[in-house]
Amino acid sequence: MMKLIGARRMILLIALIAINAAIICAYLFMVEPMRQDAELQRDAARSEAESLQMKIQSVQQEVASTRENLPKYEALKTKGFFLDQDRFRLSRDLGDVRAAAGLKGFSYNIDTIQKIPNAEAEAGQMSLINSKVTVNNISMLVDTELYGFFDVLEAKFPAHVRINSFKIARAVVLTEDVLRSLSQPNAPPVVSAEVVFSWNTLVPIAADPANTTGVR
Repeated sequence: MMKLIGARRMILLIALIAINAAIICAYLFMVEPMRQDAELQRDAARSEAESLQMKIQSVQQEVASTRENLPKYEALKTKGFFLDQDRFRLSRDLGDVRAAAGLKGFSYNIDTIQKIPNAEAEAGQMSLINSKVTVNNISMLVDTELYGFFDVLEAKFPAHVRINSFKIARAVVLTEDVLRSLSQPNAPPVVSAEVVFSWNTLVPIAADPANTTGVR
């Protein structure tokens, strides 16, 4: 075979085969790993860019949500939704409600503070607490005054209020003397009512009275 193709050509052929083998080895052991590594880095950069884009969109949504809900938060804060349920303040606030509603008087009692399970509040390290307030012996001339009391209670009483129940009863027998006295400045009450409502506020978990004595 050496005689057929010649020694010089044989050496050249062997050299070409060796060069091709070297190129193949270089590709397999150097170029291909570099290409794969570059693809991995490209995919990682693309994934990081997509993750960053999602974070940017999430932040934009949070900013938009904050702008939308900030007035609501400020309104709740102004009304006292984030205050603890101070019993001394309750007496003063109910007195303000009575005066604004134009009622002659009433008495009240309040139950022990209860914690209402709420996952969203607890995720924000807050506790939703509730007290049941019973306002009784509400003295009125006519039953429509009670609905005015409801409106004032909703508008002026701190935090969130939900009326649970109410009942109205006649306080006196309507005689001619009683009817005649209604036109006087100091007319006696004709109607008596009782109202039960829930008083809800949101407080930091550390300030939650239900975690200590349960009563404030």
